[in-house]
Amino acid sequence: MHFFDYATFQKIPNCIYKIALTILLGVGVYFLGEGIVRIPFLRNSSSYLHIPWIFGDIAEKLKNFQDGIEAILSSFLGSRYTSQLEFCVCGPIIEELSHRLVFHELILKQGMKLCFKKYFDTNHTIARIFRVTVSAMVFAAQHTWAFNKTSIIINPYGAASLVWLVVLGLFLGTAQELTGNIAYPIGIHVINNTLTHYFS
Repeated sequence: MHFFDYATFQKIPNCIYKIALTILLGVGVYFLGEGIVRIPFLRNSSSYLHIPWIFGDIAEKLKNFQDGIEAILSSFLGSRYTSQLEFCVCGPIIEELSHRLVFHELILKQGMKLCFKKYFDTNHTIARIFRVTVSAMVFAAQHTWAFNKTSIIINPYGAASLVWLVVLGLFLGTAQELTGNIAYPIGIHVINNTLTHYFS
């Protein structure tokens, strides 16, 4: 009998592959973030991200939406709604639903189909890169400390943190774009935040 039996391997449910892939990606994203925030020249740099104000405006509205949902959860769960639960589970779920499902899928993707499908293929690689990039910029903007009307987003935790937020947004947006399944970015985000909370 061979050590690796392909017939037995094929019997493993498909959901196990998906769960394992999500866990591996979540752990990988965590270590990527840990590497980025330790880059010396980024840690010692100021963190200004020049983007059109419209992205910051969208990010602020998404943040207000998320704060409203978190307030509702807090009122229902009471003392059980701890900072750990908010950071590790509820926060990532709410963020992914608002960023990847509402903003990325419904507004950007469906909006492009409605407005531009006559002119170009909205599933073209360039269109997909555009969606992922825009959603990543809004994701980074939403996590910043202040919104500046001069099109500059300011992050008080240093450039490394801001670069990491953009990279994380690109990674989560790519997962959503390639799979079309919100469970992947939610799982990756939950794992990343949980590892960050307990080990960083």
